[in-house]
Amino acid sequence: TIQCQRETLVTGQRKAELEIEDIEHAAEFYNLDASHGYQLYKLLHDARVRRRKCKNAIAWIDYILEQAPDRFIENDPSPRIAGTRSRDYAPRALPALFEWENEGQTPTANLCP
Repeated sequence: TIQCQRETLVTGQRKAELEIEDIEHAAEFYNLDASHGYQLYKLLHDARVRRRKCKNAIAWIDYILEQAPDRFIENDPSPRIAGTRSRDYAPRALPALFEWENEGQTPTANLCP
């Protein structure tokens, strides 16, 4: 059952990734006003959240499946699963995007290179 659920989650993750690609291309191809830009942002945000949830659930299933049944109690995957709830993101190219004040309301640095 858990392996079937894993496949369902992989399919959900891939669907979200395809949605993200479509949304990014729409942002590239169209000159959007603020209202449509916000709608696109919300679609992107929601798709990324769905993708992250699928990725986390897949990782949790993988942690469980990695355990040998006879040693499962000794190799409890719970700490590994709990550790995924507090991941940090390391910016790759735009660290200024992650220097926000007031819980993400105002950037503290110039975002233009």
